[in-house]
Amino acid sequence: KYLLRLVAAMEEVFMDKHGIHPSLVADVHQYFYRRTGVIGVQPEEVTAAAKKAVMDNRLHKCLLCGALSELHVPPEWLAPGGKLYNLAKSTHGQLRPDKNYSFPLNNLVCSYDSVKDVLVPDYGLSNLTACNWCHGTSVRRVRGDGSIVYLDGDRTNSRSTGGKCGCGFKHFW
Repeated sequence: KYLLRLVAAMEEVFMDKHGIHPSLVADVHQYFYRRTGVIGVQPEEVTAAAKKAVMDNRLHKCLLCGALSELHVPPEWLAPGGKLYNLAKSTHGQLRPDKNYSFPLNNLVCSYDSVKDVLVPDYGLSNLTACNWCHGTSVRRVRGDGSIVYLDGDRTNSRSTGGKCGCGFKHFW
């Protein structure tokens, strides 16, 4: 009991200090740094990367395998000469700042910044459609407190003994 209270207190202090849940920072380290072979990264750098990814709405959690995935587009694709920039230009002609440009194969929606002459991803309108690890299609956005933004009908991690579904878990409605 004491250890659980201590861990909860430490998590609360971390949340107050950094504005992000420590388990989310640990998952970012595990799935974006360790599994990709990056070593020697500082905890502050991982925390900053996790905070930025949450603020940008780029983090998604797989409901099947529990892995964290990031909706990421290389910046060079969004600049003149880049893959998505050239595609938007060839499809729509002159790019306009009052219009959104959709790239379904990349799960991305962008707007155009005429001052910088680049496409700007709108991760709020964009959605990751598959897990980067197991390729399952049940991926959902993650909030800064580590909670998942469920959709109606999603199976949660909370156990249930009753209900219409016999899977043994509660569903989000």
